[in-house]
Amino acid sequence: MDLYQHIDDVDLLAGIMAEDPVPGSFVGPTLYCIMAKQLYLFRFSDRFWFERGKQYHSLTLPQLHEIRKTNMARLACDNAEGITHIQPQALLNVGHGNEPLPCSRIPGADLSKWHDDSCHAQGHKQHGNSYFNYLFGHKNN
Repeated sequence: MDLYQHIDDVDLLAGIMAEDPVPGSFVGPTLYCIMAKQLYLFRFSDRFWFERGKQYHSLTLPQLHEIRKTNMARLACDNAEGITHIQPQALLNVGHGNEPLPCSRIPGADLSKWHDDSCHAQGHKQHGNSYFNYLFGHKNN
């Protein structure tokens, strides 16, 4: 207030740097608000966001539960050659409560929740997937 005649005269970056952090965070209230709004917009303006229900491409509730079970440690075990042991919280340092475990003990998603019987129907030339039908105009008889 001593330096500027009006709040609109303050440069955003200078104002953000001058603010005291919100308790429990590293940023002030202005940047906190900007970040929260941006995350909200990412989630709710994206029609393909994986948690939006009642869409052809939406995941089912059991699929969402499985996705939430997995983590970076499981992803590393499944995709990086040579990893046999890893700490459960892969992005944190090894320490008490986060000691490396065999990959077999790191939980992951049960992919059977994505099983679609219509993909395995033998002798049928018909496509059973409703999203496929929607996209390509096939009709179930």
